[in-house]
Amino acid sequence: MDSQTIKIEKIIPRSYILNRVQREGVEDIQRRRLQARKLEMNVIDLTGGNLKSLIREIRRENKVTDSLKLQFERRNNEDINDTQISMLCQCIQSFPLLKNLTLDFSDCNKITKDGVLNLGKHLSNIKSLHSLSLRFTRCKKITDDGNISLIDQFKILKNLRHLSLNFFGCEEITDEGVIDLSHILKSLTMLKRLALDFSSCSKIEDNGIISLSNSLKSLNLLQSLFLGFSE
Repeated sequence: MDSQTIKIEKIIPRSYILNRVQREGVEDIQRRRLQARKLEMNVIDLTGGNLKSLIREIRRENKVTDSLKLQFERRNNEDINDTQISMLCQCIQSFPLLKNLTLDFSDCNKITKDGVLNLGKHLSNIKSLHSLSLRFTRCKKITDDGNISLIDQFKILKNLRHLSLNFFGCEEITDEGVIDLSHILKSLTMLKRLALDFSSCSKIEDNGIISLSNSLKSLNLLQSLFLGFSE
């Protein structure tokens, strides 16, 4: 794969681990295996055949990875669309051990409610998920319907403990959408950490904020909370 397309950080090759078994012992090798399960990618370009290359690279590590982070370079985010997101998430849902997932779609302005809906459907199949972080900062086409459909899918993720959703600058999300969202949140009773950022969403008013705040009373296990509504 073109090294200028995808940057992989904090992953130790399995061959390196196995070569050190005899010298460093079982305890150290187990620690190194844990390190090897973290896969971080900075995706610079998804045009042409680069998407298929990315998917091949992800699948190569899906059997041992329990923590995955994908971040897309802002300069090319205008090219990322619903179809590409769906293809990526079909791949991601095949990770049998995945517990921690971070996807940063900031400034991907071709993502619509359909893309967000498909994203939720694929992620809801990852039953092992413990922590989920999604960023849609300044995604102009995400609407109430997309937002609600996404979060509604998470009700079946019984192992989900940490949830972070960033909709900063998503100007089509309204008061009504946040009110509907508050009803869904009541079902996520196993959450221990929750972060919701609706800053610079100018169509959200007091009614939505009050409804969301009231819904949090049902989350009895919640230990950490962040709500962002600044202008």
